[in-house]
Amino acid sequence: LEDNSSSSIDFGSFNPDEMTLDILIDTGETDLAGFQIEFDGVDINSVSGGLAEDYGFTTDTNGQMILGFSFSGDTIPSWTSGVLATLYLNDYDNQVCFGYAQMSDSGANEINYSVGDCIETDDGSDSSASIDFGSFNPDEMTLDILIDTGETDLAGFQIELDGVEIGSVSGGIAGDYGFTT
Repeated sequence: LEDNSSSSIDFGSFNPDEMTLDILIDTGETDLAGFQIEFDGVDINSVSGGLAEDYGFTTDTNGQMILGFSFSGDTIPSWTSGVLATLYLNDYDNQVCFGYAQMSDSGANEINYSVGDCIETDDGSDSSASIDFGSFNPDEMTLDILIDTGETDLAGFQIELDGVEIGSVSGGIAGDYGFTT
């Protein structure tokens, strides 16, 4: 194992709307001839771009792993930094991590790379939406239910309450937006 402790891979820009994740690299003092990187928490559709493409590497994926090398023996030169490649995702979890990384030089010798930490992602759910109880008037027997839809448009709702008998439902933003209650 060649010691190249100045070499590293890490996560770069994550775009949940485009379903892309950049993988960053610093090659350190050894030319990079190939890589095989496995990930936890993603389903990869394809991989392309970055330094791998710039230096003529062929890249491919099996869904959890990416592979890159050059059929003509090209390398990514030592002391090169930037986006190694962009992952195009089918799906992702709340946390994405490097599972395994094997990097090699032109003699097929493994190069020691430091690997970046996991990243926390938004899994697409709107965690800012909430439902809460508002004011309760025991004389009129009314209870307000408050809803904050966050960044999500509300198309309907169903709320079940324990310990109360509901006589009728009316008003509020449900009435303002023409919902039948």
